[in-house]
Amino acid sequence: MKTNAMWTVLAAGLLALAAQTARAAGEEKPQPKCPVSEPKEIPEQLKLCFDKSGKATLDEKKAEMREVAKADRADALVDPLRWLMYQNAVEPDVRYGAASVLVDWNIFGIGNELKTMMLDPLQDAAWRAKCVQLEAMLFSNVVDKNALAALEGAMASEDAVVRDEAAFAGAWLARMFSWDHTARERYDRVVALVEKQLGEPRPEAVTKALQAVAMLALKDKAPRVEKIVADEKQPEAVRLEAAKTLAAIARPESLPVLDEALKTAKGEVAAALNTARAFALAAQLTSAEAAAAAKAFEELSKMGLTAFPALEPLLMPESAETPREYARTILGDAVLKHQVLEPIDRKGLKKFGEEEGKPNSGNKNVLLDAEKKVIVMEGENLLERGALEYAVVCKGENAKTHESILGLECAPLDVVYALLACNYTFAGELKENGKINLPKGAGAMLSMEFERETWTPKGKDKKRIRIPLNLMIWNAKGGHVMKKVPWAFTGSRMQKMPDGNQVLMAQIEKSIVAIMSDPNAIMNTPVDGAESANVNPQQGAFYVVNPMLAPKRGAKCSLVIEPWTGDKLTAEDVHDDGVTAAPPEGKDKKE
Repeated sequence: MKTNAMWTVLAAGLLALAAQTARAAGEEKPQPKCPVSEPKEIPEQLKLCFDKSGKATLDEKKAEMREVAKADRADALVDPLRWLMYQNAVEPDVRYGAASVLVDWNIFGIGNELKTMMLDPLQDAAWRAKCVQLEAMLFSNVVDKNALAALEGAMASEDAVVRDEAAFAGAWLARMFSWDHTARERYDRVVALVEKQLGEPRPEAVTKALQAVAMLALKDKAPRVEKIVADEKQPEAVRLEAAKTLAAIARPESLPVLDEALKTAKGEVAAALNTARAFALAAQLTSAEAAAAAKAFEELSKMGLTAFPALEPLLMPESAETPREYARTILGDAVLKHQVLEPIDRKGLKKFGEEEGKPNSGNKNVLLDAEKKVIVMEGENLLERGALEYAVVCKGENAKTHESILGLECAPLDVVYALLACNYTFAGELKENGKINLPKGAGAMLSMEFERETWTPKGKDKKRIRIPLNLMIWNAKGGHVMKKVPWAFTGSRMQKMPDGNQVLMAQIEKSIVAIMSDPNAIMNTPVDGAESANVNPQQGAFYVVNPMLAPKRGAKCSLVIEPWTGDKLTAEDVHDDGVTAAPPEGKDKKE
């Protein structure tokens, strides 16, 4: 369902405020006329939403509505949903959910019904604003001309609430459909309304206008937004929104105003001003003036990973090379803080399979010290960006090189034999549920060695470094590197082929170190994020290549395997699924 998350959050406060005000005043508004009767038989799919006993919680009702939204259109549900949409007494989230489903299904006449409610004084202010949002959603879904006409009417409405919401709705559609290029007159009308609303004395109007300015990144409105940020007489909510807007506009000229405002700002406003400052510095990092870019580089470096939201857009391939490499260096340094390992000492390592007196024997791409249980395997970096299901594969036919970090030059059996030669503990085959039994001392610590290139205003530098492999894997949902835990030697599995021969599946699929749960891989991770690491269109990518650290594609790299000497893992140690906080810099659990 094409709902807008920002609207959902913004409108929730309006709905709660309106309900509270009505209760405080003891007002009971008349129920607007509904075009359908209350259903005599409640559809099974909506049992909870129609519950009047009070037993069904709001969360249960919302969950039920989400299931309805996921399903295909069901005509038997249309009228019950329409009835819910009209009821003032129904919880706002349920009411909005019902209307959203009807919009998503593009029910005949839904746009006109929303328009009627939008203009109906019997509807409370928050719901009239919701109707504006729903008209915008309808247009975005099917480019409904009547919905667009309703929105244009809302933009000229004398109803302040409707007009305020129309400014934001218009900006959202203008951005979605690039009206500045495809429908310039319509775009100009939206901008003119936003300009008007910025000058309104009502905080609600200014707040919505600021959100619209942020949505369209209207840099020419920055001076007005800066005045709002600097005005301590403004309500805190308005100043907070203005600070967020300056972050969206992101221009260096705002820095003096932000610095001055930070002298007295507190709480959420101060936090938002600091965020806006980071975005302004990121914009300054792209400056052609060397001194300005150098100053921004210095300040952003001090911010470390807190500057990630501001610098993340510069990491994109389409960004100019110099600011992109500056951003990679700043963020890469922050990630690596206290976690860089010394390059492996290759003295004393022998080629795997080397025979005494035969210098040309053995595998030059697999070096080991069996006594110290150190294994070094040569390969190359496969990706600079992209979704990951594996960390390491062997190069060759069937290898999943499009979703792996490192491609080894050896064969999968070489990896297995090297692990056995170094007496690594076999943790057992991966269980059907993906869980791993990893007792103390049974894991391996993996690291990646490569030549890292850094760019600073003083010039470029190259240095060979070795880092824990988890730092190369970015948890896209949580916004942090993958948790550092030992990797388990699960050994792949044997499978009978049509010709009757038993074959190690890793030898066919070339899968060495899996991020997602894979019984055919030689090594797996015990983190629970493995359950979500399978890349699919519905979920998207859970783990991706860390763009702050990845060397150039094809760059020579080494995989190093060493014993893990940490404590037995706890449930918290392996929890990496969902949005979790990153460990404090320099406080990562030692191997």
